[in-house]
Amino acid sequence: EINVFEQTTLMIAANSSTEIFAELLKRGANLHAIDMHGDAVLDHILEKPPINVEILALALGAGANPNRETDDLTPLAKATIHGDAEAVLILLKAGANPNERLRLDQKQVPMNFTSQAKEIVLNGGTPLMLAAEFGHASVAKTLIEEGADPRFEVILGDKVLRAADIAKAQRNDLLFSVITGTRREK
Repeated sequence: EINVFEQTTLMIAANSSTEIFAELLKRGANLHAIDMHGDAVLDHILEKPPINVEILALALGAGANPNRETDDLTPLAKATIHGDAEAVLILLKAGANPNERLRLDQKQVPMNFTSQAKEIVLNGGTPLMLAAEFGHASVAKTLIEEGADPRFEVILGDKVLRAADIAKAQRNDLLFSVITGTRREK
């Protein structure tokens, strides 16, 4: 069944109880359906914090794609922005690419993004750069431990930046040390 937004019952259950979501999966609910806004089931699970990591793990275990299913932010980028290191780890263990290059169209960028966050997702930035931009040290640590390359660069205007540069500009010493493995000079 679908509602007026072409959302399936599984999409609606994505933000409800784990038991309901599990029962719908057991009855063969379609994990790969896309609603009228272009969102898949994982998009609904990762829509807003707190992320229900049990439902996320159920969806991934049932075959949901941890990488891009729509032309929006990837599941890993969404979990990174929300600062949920546990959800990030679950996605990475399920096969999400820690070094994915984000290239959204202008109309796909969330309105609440800073100008630098917009530039990161428009110009090929990585989840690690988003973790730095949003100040999520625990997410940055998880990404690096699972293979994110802190040497990747993105061109923002006339600047070439790495995740460490973003953390340094924010004067976030903890984040800078997580990304570089060193302490920042004051």
